[in-house]
Amino acid sequence: MSINRHLENREWTFQALRSLEAFLEDPDFEGEAEEERSLLERRCKELREGKYRVVFLGAFNVGKSTLINALLGDEYLPTVLEECTAKITHVLKGETMQLVLNLHEAVDSADLAAVNRVLEDSGISPRKVQRADGGGVLIEFEGAASQEIRDTLKALVTLHADEDYPQLETLRNKFDEIFVYLPNDKLMDDIALVDSPGVHSISETNRRIAHEIIPHSHLVVCLLDSQNAGNEHNSNFIEHIVRHQHRKMFFVINKADQLNPDEIDPEGKRGPARDLLRSLGDEGPELELFFTSSLYALLGEQLLNQRITMAALDNNNKVKFPFEFQRRLLQEREPEPLAGWHLKERSNFETLRERLHDYLYTENREGAILESVCRFASGRAWRYLRPLEVKLDLVRNVPKLDYLERRRKQLAHELQEKRAARQAIMDSYAVMTQGGDMNGIRRDGYENLIDTLLNGERIRTEVMQPLDTWLEDANQLKQARRQRYAPLHSELEHRIDAFLRAIHNALNAEIQGIERQTLEAAQAVLGRIYGADEGPLPVYRGNLPAIQAKLGASYVKFAAAGLVLGGAAGAGLGGAFLTGPMLVDALGPAVADLPEVNITLGGAAGALLGLCVAVGARLATSTKALRKRVREQLADIARRILLQPAGAEQEGEDSVREHLHRELAHRRERFGEAIKAAFDKVESQLSQKLSAIQSEEDTIRRHQQEVVSRIQPKVDKLGAIHRKARDIAEGTDVPAEPREDE
Repeated sequence: MSINRHLENREWTFQALRSLEAFLEDPDFEGEAEEERSLLERRCKELREGKYRVVFLGAFNVGKSTLINALLGDEYLPTVLEECTAKITHVLKGETMQLVLNLHEAVDSADLAAVNRVLEDSGISPRKVQRADGGGVLIEFEGAASQEIRDTLKALVTLHADEDYPQLETLRNKFDEIFVYLPNDKLMDDIALVDSPGVHSISETNRRIAHEIIPHSHLVVCLLDSQNAGNEHNSNFIEHIVRHQHRKMFFVINKADQLNPDEIDPEGKRGPARDLLRSLGDEGPELELFFTSSLYALLGEQLLNQRITMAALDNNNKVKFPFEFQRRLLQEREPEPLAGWHLKERSNFETLRERLHDYLYTENREGAILESVCRFASGRAWRYLRPLEVKLDLVRNVPKLDYLERRRKQLAHELQEKRAARQAIMDSYAVMTQGGDMNGIRRDGYENLIDTLLNGERIRTEVMQPLDTWLEDANQLKQARRQRYAPLHSELEHRIDAFLRAIHNALNAEIQGIERQTLEAAQAVLGRIYGADEGPLPVYRGNLPAIQAKLGASYVKFAAAGLVLGGAAGAGLGGAFLTGPMLVDALGPAVADLPEVNITLGGAAGALLGLCVAVGARLATSTKALRKRVREQLADIARRILLQPAGAEQEGEDSVREHLHRELAHRRERFGEAIKAAFDKVESQLSQKLSAIQSEEDTIRRHQQEVVSRIQPKVDKLGAIHRKARDIAEGTDVPAEPREDE
């Protein structure tokens, strides 16, 4: 490196240290600012003058946490636990999902505030974070989502927690055990699963596990990698546990999916089991061996519980399906259940689970300065940078956004379905009530039905013909006439009422059938609907006018005609008769001399005779005439009461037909409005929910943008310091190419 390059790097390092020190005042800095400032000043000065219990044991990354997650049915525990701090995790069933940290040093309010900040940044809203009654820290969650507990554990016990969540470093140094309580039906009420931290080999398991946890356990599940089950470290540790701790042990040879079928032999005659038994010597025959794939078991459970989809398997190169089985999956519309059962069967997981429960419940008894400073600067920049990157990752991947999006789509689909159902129901109702074709069936509609039921032909048949029969009885007619037609009026009222009841029964059957069909269709979509059912249509009939059929005028007309015609005839005949030769001879010539007397007498006699004849003729035809007159009046009353022909001027009350047309039009409108109102209410509620979800999404996205726009420049700056300082420390920094204009 040239001297100029060295001087440039030295000056840049001073600037980098000053930038790092300035960042300590930034609100997004996580850590002890004064301690960091002291370290930076020291480095700057150096440059200037010159960190029932079932215990699961196993080597690091052998699959203990994955196996426990498979027992739980989902990924609750991080699959890589902290190696160096030896956090022991107890998993138990509880009414609510919570964590309890078993402390060996008291916490302060800053520790609790740090936990709250980390959870908030992770999109987790705990119900409470507080000191526990028995000493310790309680973190209780609102729901039971596995991701919330897993993300919290990542911040407390994972390998990279010190780098990713430095604000919790003080708290992590105050506890060695953590208790996880889950409202999980796959957990038995009286079984606790204890997950121990993995180390490079299980013979290095720390003293507390070997001398405190295992002696108080009821079963030890020892996981071994299928590729090195019989190595010396494993055999020495197993012998120590079996002989000196006297604990029942299950040996699980994990990752069995990587073995050939002939290598899977629990009897120990071949494969990894034989290697293990040989390494244990005399203790071998007493051991219980299980071959399983904790990965396959977990993935199978998640597929069956709909926690993941086939897309997750497509991205997992550790999962392999036989070719023929892949073809079967491609033929399935929903391949997840088939794949889930296949993976669980391949994992041999249920055999281990059943044996574990069976044992517990039936058998259990008891460099240069510059390079050095740059290396430090690179490390500090990374230390400050990593929490910001984690915060960015968290804010860019908010689980609630996925939930809100799914919920929004679900509500939008539900709203669309209800609108489509509404349209179909209202269209069907319109066809049934107004007429038209529906599903190949012709519907008359209310108006046509009224006209079909209430027409002249039916009135003649069902009203007038019975009345005609009644009128044919002369005695009844005479009796009715004497009583001013009261009996006939009652008979007319009876016939019209019976006719109207039949019409209303037919109408109500049709109306209520249509409304019931429509209401049932709407309630199948919306649930119970109130206020739409009006009951049967009441019978309507206007007032019947009095019957007034009289023949007095016809008698006067007949009498007048008889008088006139009889008088004229009598006068003519009288004049001719009295002046005839026979009467002249008998009465004398004086008669012939008085012709006016003869005419008068003849006319009087003829008029009297004509009156008698006319009155007699009227009497002879009065009953028939009366019957005709009465029938005409009855027909007129029935027409006006029932029909009121179109085009005639309306007088007084509406006819039954007009009333029914109007009432059914109003009823159709009221019922339709009631159904629409029920749909409007539900659609309004769904729209409000959609609006609220969209508003919440917008709020979260605005928060995302605000956080990203605030943090990204800091990430870029700290990242540049980290990379350049590292390159200087490693001697790999390359001078920038000079620009053409320089």
